Amino acid sequence: GHRPDRDELLALVRGIGAVVTVDDLEIGGAALDELLAATPECAFLLAATTDTTPGVDEHLEEVLLAGLGRGASLALLEKVVERPLTEEERNWAGDLWFES
Repeated sequence: GHRPDRDELLALVRGIGAVVTVDDLEIGGAALDELLAATPECAFLLAATTDTTPGVDEHLEEVLLAGLGRGASLALLEKVVERPLTEEERNWAGDLWFES
């Protein structure tokens, strides 16, 4: 099969339009700028830790989000399983919430 070289690949993805969601983004700075420049028709929702260096692209908007509180995380789990959590599950979920 044909494998495009870097220049051909960049030309091919330039016209793709998509909404791209990336969780736990591990690139930043120049690498992030290169990704955004290569895909001008895409809209990105990127989730990264505060130690990820943002790009210098002027089209980025940074929004800092707080995590869920313990009560909200338990309510979310109960909604997912569609029943109240057992005491053992609540303890496990509380430990998981604390560790994260």
